[in-house]
Amino acid sequence: MKVYADRILLWNEGNLPEGFTMDDLLGEHTSRPRNKNIANAFYRAGFIESWGRGIQKIKSGFETAGLASPSFQATMGGMMVSILRRGNPHEKTREKTREKIVQLIRDDPTITMDQLAESLEVSVKGVEWQLNSLKRDNVIKRVGPDKGGHWEVLGKGE
Repeated sequence: MKVYADRILLWNEGNLPEGFTMDDLLGEHTSRPRNKNIANAFYRAGFIESWGRGIQKIKSGFETAGLASPSFQATMGGMMVSILRRGNPHEKTREKTREKIVQLIRDDPTITMDQLAESLEVSVKGVEWQLNSLKRDNVIKRVGPDKGGHWEVLGKGE
């Protein structure tokens, strides 16, 4: 592990399974655990819910948290994972996304999460994370039910 001001790099020795490419690994694929005994023990203990989804779960977790997805690279006989740190240029992007959400709500208080996601070109999970953050920070609030309700921008969003 190497920690830098803008990122964290993780490297682990071991080549991809024979016949696998990075595209295979980052997409839907079958699982080929290196140590089947350890993998099976983790599966039985409930640490693995299904095979071949680890990287997708990692990426989804970062997206849900509103963070940039880590990058994965097969290099130097191992796997390198690069995780961008908060306080980097992507932090400014998240702040701009918050501002855009507040403006879209001002323009249309009945806007839906799907409409926000489409307008911002981000996932619905990413919008949901941002909305929850804005609500926690008392920038916006939801009035009424999901269907038929509306958003209000509070004083801190002005």
